[in-house]
Amino acid sequence: MNPYINNLPTEEMNTFHVKLPAAARRHAPDAHILGVLVQPMAPPGREIILGISSDAQWGPMLMVGLGGVFVEALNDTALAPVPLDSDQARALVARLKGARLLDAHRGLPAADRDALVDLMVRLSQFAFDHADEIAEIDLNPVLVHARGDGVSVVDALIVRRSAADAAQRMAVRA
Repeated sequence: MNPYINNLPTEEMNTFHVKLPAAARRHAPDAHILGVLVQPMAPPGREIILGISSDAQWGPMLMVGLGGVFVEALNDTALAPVPLDSDQARALVARLKGARLLDAHRGLPAADRDALVDLMVRLSQFAFDHADEIAEIDLNPVLVHARGDGVSVVDALIVRRSAADAAQRMAVRA
């Protein structure tokens, strides 16, 4: 967390949305800036990564893993074709070597696995419904808060398929 931004007085935050695009334009004059989104800082939680990518044989696949630095350091991920139901999503999380990090330990409460499973089911259905339009989705990190407190998607990226990719996928299906 950037403590400076998180603790800006209201008056400064009200001018931040003007200063930030101006600074960006100084560094990248040709950038197309649509605006600034200001939202509350997400409370702490266990970091998870969720992603969607397309496999030539299986189609869209959902990936879940420990997020943040753990995704590179431990390479602890699990994959399944979409869509997933709740039982399949829960089983996919259980396949992670670090799944126990979502349990209560060392004074931390148990993470909200139900909210994580719900997000996985919804993401997998979204990917299934829009497979011809979406090349990939990356949600990282997803913060899984204490049981009953839900999840926060801190950063999200959706990459659309090009028209050529979509046409090729339609031809393969025919």
